[in-house]
Amino acid sequence: MFVKVVPNNKGRKNTSFIYLTEAYRENGKVKHRTVRNLGLF
Repeated sequence: MFVKVVPNNKGRKNTSFIYLTEAYRENGKVKHRTVRNLGLF
């Protein structure tokens, strides 16, 4: 698991969305699944 920080390009400037994300493999490919949305910072 890791924390993914995504800049907010729409709405308030200089803010980011924070997600707790899990990495897993499906058919040999790495994919990400959002476990929890931690909000807007």
